[in-house]
Amino acid sequence: MVKYEVDLKTGPVVKQLKRLGRDMPKINRGILGLIGFEIVTKANANYMRGPRPHKLGHISGDLAASLHEKKKGSLWDLDDVGLDIGTNLPYAARWEFGGTTKKGTRLIPRPYLKPAINDVFASGKAQLIADRELQKQINRRD
Repeated sequence: MVKYEVDLKTGPVVKQLKRLGRDMPKINRGILGLIGFEIVTKANANYMRGPRPHKLGHISGDLAASLHEKKKGSLWDLDDVGLDIGTNLPYAARWEFGGTTKKGTRLIPRPYLKPAINDVFASGKAQLIADRELQKQINRRD
């Protein structure tokens, strides 16, 4: 009878997995923050600047600036599993979805966030960010 015995030193692997499990909420927030930043960058670069009628025209820059603020209710509100992207400016929704101004002027939709979100996810950029950040955490030595 032939018998082989392999002694796998699983201690380091188990230790690393426990650390990853413990740190996952923090890792998730970091990944979501990077994805949020990518979405906002894409919105500003591709959907806010440029000639009307399809882009916003970047008149005052207030809307773009509001997307860069990292305050609750403004750019993003992070928790361990989700990311809310937006702005607290009252007219932002009229630009994104269309609507009517106080003077009764009808505004056609000129979306800036939804197409940016679609671009980041459809291009695989969000997955690439998540993969890269998770790999950094796996490779990290304590």
